[in-house]
Amino acid sequence: MGEPGAENRPYDLEGWLGAFTLSDLLQMLAFTHKTGTLTLIQGWNTRTITFERGRITYVAAGSRLPMLSELLVRAGAIRAEELASLAAEEPDEARLLERLVKERRIEPEDIERCREQQLEIAIYTLFLWRNCRFTFRAGECSYEDGIPISVDSMHVILEGTRRVDEWIQFSPVIPSVSVIFRKRGPLQPVPAELAGIYQLVDGQRDVATLAREAGWTQFETARALFRLHQLGLVEAIPPNRAKIIELFT
Repeated sequence: MGEPGAENRPYDLEGWLGAFTLSDLLQMLAFTHKTGTLTLIQGWNTRTITFERGRITYVAAGSRLPMLSELLVRAGAIRAEELASLAAEEPDEARLLERLVKERRIEPEDIERCREQQLEIAIYTLFLWRNCRFTFRAGECSYEDGIPISVDSMHVILEGTRRVDEWIQFSPVIPSVSVIFRKRGPLQPVPAELAGIYQLVDGQRDVATLAREAGWTQFETARALFRLHQLGLVEAIPPNRAKIIELFT
């Protein structure tokens, strides 16, 4: 927590992404081992990222971010009723996850997959923000209305930058996660690693929904759909007039 009256003092750093990139900010805070809170504001959307000696330890948003346990339920790794019963006995999520693995109710791979989803929702999408204002207060740590995340800042920079490069490649085919695909074949055998997503494509569910039902990140799903599109196995459905009006009203 910050010192009394800290909210009234000037920010130690502020500006707009554009002159600085998010990678620039994260790299500076990591290399100088800063402790404090970075706030990003884009329109109605916000993120508050807490650093301890250059490492990201906590993230909060304007809308509630999902806990790992919630993502495990969404992915079908464990039933909601079973999780709720165990959480009543062990409210601390970290210890609860350790117990679930120890009792073989879930696999470590389930946690890692959901952790990647959590990082995508909380942090990786920030690399796509533009016209974003940022502020940083040194020595002031915020741990309210968010989720604990322990991740090396350099890992975030490398992974976030890689994803931006690939999203640019996807964007002519998948400009947003609201795009809906339909099958076109198969005109050739479907690669085994893409078969799961291909089976879910039905001309009704968009990229975000397919990701949720497959238990994949939206990035992984978009990459798979892009490959299926390149192979001629799926195609994007042009939005109808009603859908376009809905998006802009």
